[in-house]
Amino acid sequence: MINKIKSLSKKIANIDARTIGLLAILIVAISVTYSSAQIIHKNFLLQQEITKLQQENALQAQINKNQNLKNQYYTTDAYLDIAARRYFNKAAPGEKVYLVPQEVAMANTIPLPEGTAAGNDDSEPKFIKNWRLWIDFLSGKPIEIQS
Repeated sequence: MINKIKSLSKKIANIDARTIGLLAILIVAISVTYSSAQIIHKNFLLQQEITKLQQENALQAQINKNQNLKNQYYTTDAYLDIAARRYFNKAAPGEKVYLVPQEVAMANTIPLPEGTAAGNDDSEPKFIKNWRLWIDFLSGKPIEIQS
């Protein structure tokens, strides 16, 4: 055991100073690379969070804008006229109001064709939809999941 320790100490003593310097530079380079990779990963995660919050902020701003437009519409004379006609069965001067029971109104309607359901968008092939979804994903657009 003592012989092994002595031989190991002789090998260490015989190592050239240039080799030790090269090993030190290699250790520093690996350390810098690892810490840089950690910082880049942390910045990436933070940028993802910032982007998500910006999108939520833009969505909320759009919702607020839509609500403001609705509020402005509710104060117009056109809305008041429509609301008075609908809720109070009122009419403009010179008009007559006829109340029709729902059963009579529904009996005189024309049924819609079954092939024209909303959301039935099979006009483009599936592979084109797939490419569009990939392009939207890579460009950073929000993806709408279709069920």
